[in-house]
Amino acid sequence: MLSLTFKLWGEDSSINKFIEENYNTLVQPVVMGVALVLFLVSIYIRNAAKSPKRLGSLEIDENEIRYLENDELKETILVENIDNIHFEFFSFRMRGNPMGCMNYLTLNNRTGSKVFEIVIANSMVKAEFGDILNSINKKKPVKVEYSYFLKKLFGDSDFKFKN
Repeated sequence: MLSLTFKLWGEDSSINKFIEENYNTLVQPVVMGVALVLFLVSIYIRNAAKSPKRLGSLEIDENEIRYLENDELKETILVENIDNIHFEFFSFRMRGNPMGCMNYLTLNNRTGSKVFEIVIANSMVKAEFGDILNSINKKKPVKVEYSYFLKKLFGDSDFKFKN
């Protein structure tokens, strides 16, 4: 299509003649097929982003973080063994985003870092999570980053830590 529009191969080239002669039988179906594939891929990616696989859950308190899969304890991380925590906040479940966005909790220590993807179910859970991070922040540094521009400017009242 671009080569026809901009006449990249010249006015009388064999490629232009072939495309013009076979436009309805070959070129148009190929272009429509590519557009359909791109549309389907975008729908799949959007749905995958809004409905992540639930592989496990985190239980967090001011002393330890427990990772569970199918209600079976897989790992316990003591807060005293963590150097710092980094939390990337995107959003929580709401009417326009019913499955919630993935938020990333990164635990850094001397041996490396562990990243957990979490879904915050509602604003009450977000407030409770903010309180827990606030209590952890008294022992170890916690940094919160926001994805939305206004949140970057004004912050979020649930994630303002008092030292």
